[in-house]
Amino acid sequence: MNLRNVRSIVLTASVWFLLASSSARGLETDQWIQDIEIYENQLRELHIDPFNTISEQEFDQEIDELKSNLVGKSDSEVILELMRLTRRIGDGHTAIRLGGLHRFPIEVYFIDDEWKVVKVHEDYAHLLGTTIIRIDDQPISDVAAAVAQVAQNIENAYSKEIRVGESIIVAEILFTLGVTRQDGVATFSYSDGSKDSQVTLRAIEEGFFFGSDDFVGFETLEPVITRRSRAGADDVWFGELEGTDAVYVRFASYPSFEDMETFAEELLTHIAAMRLRDWSSTLEVMVVETSSLV
Repeated sequence: MNLRNVRSIVLTASVWFLLASSSARGLETDQWIQDIEIYENQLRELHIDPFNTISEQEFDQEIDELKSNLVGKSDSEVILELMRLTRRIGDGHTAIRLGGLHRFPIEVYFIDDEWKVVKVHEDYAHLLGTTIIRIDDQPISDVAAAVAQVAQNIENAYSKEIRVGESIIVAEILFTLGVTRQDGVATFSYSDGSKDSQVTLRAIEEGFFFGSDDFVGFETLEPVITRRSRAGADDVWFGELEGTDAVYVRFASYPSFEDMETFAEELLTHIAAMRLRDWSSTLEVMVVETSSLV
């Protein structure tokens, strides 16, 4: 398994760099230089502010170092370096997308400062609800920190937890980072609250991971939401979560600038009214649901 050939493509206002499979021999150095230059040029041309969190000098230095040190690097290592650099752009809508990956047959969420198994292939149903402690010999906190440096589509602390959770089970990423000793195979140490155990998992193709019905997980309850906003379409609205002081914001697509202004005014007015209604409340929780924007 490998992270291979880079092909750059731009979609709408976001900058996406799609990575797909190439031949098993990998790319030659001159091919990589060409692709890296495409990456650099498109980022400069199409990003509204590419050097907001990384200076242009730092970016240029990173690009020059990567092109100067291609000899001896695998395709996966080059792609991981591009992911690391893209992460430093600091924009969740600028990302490298990977194709043809393999994932270990579990899903994890960061809950109460622990990485919990929330979904798993039925062959390993006993893992559901357990806490991952290590992957191979590395503590899960160290693994998460390493993955966070290359995970894509991170906009803030909340999306960081989601994206790291999605990437921490990708076999190619873990192997290239040096977390796992064997590509596609890893020993997961876990705790059920009373004892620690281990299980060896083999990664499966991404298509099977997302398309299979052979996974078990926790049921999720749908909250009761009372819609309050009048402005905006069905993809952009807000409401109250029953039994809480939280405001739920549905944001699944971008409206016109005028509609967004009206929506924002309604939302702020509603939050202000909530404060007046409960003078003791000092915190409003914004709950955001998106289809692809997180």
